[in-house]
Amino acid sequence: MKFSKLILVTFVGLSLIASKCYKDEEIENRILIENKLNKTIYVVPGYNYPDTTLGFTSKESILANKTSLMVFPQSNKRITNLSLCYKNEWNRLVPTDTLFLFVFDKKVVDNESWETITNNYMVLKRYKITFSDLASDCKFTVQ
Repeated sequence: MKFSKLILVTFVGLSLIASKCYKDEEIENRILIENKLNKTIYVVPGYNYPDTTLGFTSKESILANKTSLMVFPQSNKRITNLSLCYKNEWNRLVPTDTLFLFVFDKKVVDNESWETITNNYMVLKRYKITFSDLASDCKFTVQ
């Protein structure tokens, strides 16, 4: 009995240590995606411009981060855990000043193998953006 309580306390303690609370300003300085499509999408940033291949990510990575990357139809959502609305953060993470936003249909990612997705390049849309595209309100529209 003591052993199971110890495991429970350890698990809860580690969970609290591993979780991170974000300040409002950290959340507000993430890219806001406006999804004007009639489908749920995953929006995945790609930092390897001009490389348009999908080797930088995987189905497992997208699904593991789906709460950060998924945007419901006709809704807005701030994506990623990075404050790319700050110029100094943008410059640090996007050295070419060009970021790709890869848009995937949620149903495709959920139902197809990553091999099928990459071999058939099943990217719903791909956008090339710069910091100046986001500068006024850090918002990007997928349509």
